[in-house]
Amino acid sequence: MDITVGASRPHPKVTQPGSIASVKGKEKVIDDEERERDRLFEEWRKNQQEAMLREMCAREESLRVSQPSATNVLDKEKQREP
Repeated sequence: MDITVGASRPHPKVTQPGSIASVKGKEKVIDDEERERDRLFEEWRKNQQEAMLREMCAREESLRVSQPSATNVLDKEKQREP
């Protein structure tokens, strides 16, 4: 049996205890960046929805003003009948 075969494999890197903390610190930064992106996206989405709602309400109001209501049509027809 050849004992050099087992020794030829690369050894896993031994990390220092401080390096693990720095990796965890980087993960926290990524999480903070992701939370900030999520917050900004939610703010953007809310603004988009509010703008769409304002536009929809304005469109409905303009249609309501431009179209005669059923009661107005009936009143005008009654005035023409005599």
